[in-house]
Amino acid sequence: MTTLAPRMALHAAAWSRGPLNWESSLGDKQAAKQRRRENRDERERAKSERSGESPAQKAEAVRRANDPDPRDRERREGLDGSVGGDTAE
Repeated sequence: MTTLAPRMALHAAAWSRGPLNWESSLGDKQAAKQRRRENRDERERAKSERSGESPAQKAEAVRRANDPDPRDRERREGLDGSVGGDTAE
């Protein structure tokens, strides 16, 4: 029972100074919300200023250009169901 007494005292103290704590908490929340909004707007502005492909898109295009087409490999090995074999010379 003694472990509950400090918790109850803390809880009662929190309620006794409620309005002052609530107002500062509300102000902090509003300020954080405003910062998030400004950060989001800044990211959108930066995104709209960029043009062309992103670095990830460029890397993916290079990878696709360097990788052989799997359908070509199947066709060359005769696994695609076609009759014949490697016709590329």
